[in-house]
Amino acid sequence: MEHRLLVDLGPPIGEIWVHSPEDLILYKLRYFRISRQPKHVRDIASIMLTLGKELELDYITSWSERLDLTETWQEVQEEVHRMSDTR
Repeated sequence: MEHRLLVDLGPPIGEIWVHSPEDLILYKLRYFRISRQPKHVRDIASIMLTLGKELELDYITSWSERLDLTETWQEVQEEVHRMSDTR
């Protein structure tokens, strides 16, 4: 949660902490590895294509290694590149 973000949703909710996009991608990688549901790849692609260079890819790569998600991360990156080529 070191990358968490403080977001102000306004009244009546106010400020809340949310996962960073990088951490959300890591969670989605775990879910994809378990379920193989393509919705997780679409979600990751949406985040990657929306944020582009703002995304800390080194952070995701480092944590994917720690979480034993390297193969899944590489597979998803390839799929995201294929998806972006068809746009």
